[in-house]
Amino acid sequence: MFQSEQLQEKWAPLLNYEGLDEIKDPHRKAVTAVLLENQEKFLREEQAFGSGINLMEATPTNSANAAGASGGFGGGATAAGPVAGFDPVLISLIQQFMDEKNVDIAMPWFVFQDDPLEETIVEHLAAFQKKAKKPLLCGGNGGPYTEKMIKLIEAHNVPVYQDLRTWVAAASALQQWGKISKK
Repeated sequence: MFQSEQLQEKWAPLLNYEGLDEIKDPHRKAVTAVLLENQEKFLREEQAFGSGINLMEATPTNSANAAGASGGFGGGATAAGPVAGFDPVLISLIQQFMDEKNVDIAMPWFVFQDDPLEETIVEHLAAFQKKAKKPLLCGGNGGPYTEKMIKLIEAHNVPVYQDLRTWVAAASALQQWGKISKK
């Protein structure tokens, strides 16, 4: 059984949850399973880091993004074939958050090496920021490519946080400031 199939089996309760739309595209389902696995790994590592445990000695449970990985999940993947066109979908989702009157802050989180976004996402985020309908707080963590993308996004005055706690704290501070400024 391939690793992708193992991950899809592991994450089947979330991937096939009855309350959500079915993920029909097999590639998207595989990418989502890898993202869920990577998030679990990140949270486990973050918890271990806080407790002083060294996970660098352990064997990773998910090596889909290891150096030299091939296929659609590696850091060198390009937005071609079944992953092409994710930018318009993501941009549409951010636009929905920006337009939704019940949403006060748009907060996209990016994992650039797993979901090969085109670099045009930077210009789209800059355009959202210029419209200034509501605050846009981005988040993302990863390797050198993510660092590069963060710098490009921040060059357009869009804040990018690399820690979930800081990202959420910034949103909370904005929410508190909004309450105070309305008085």
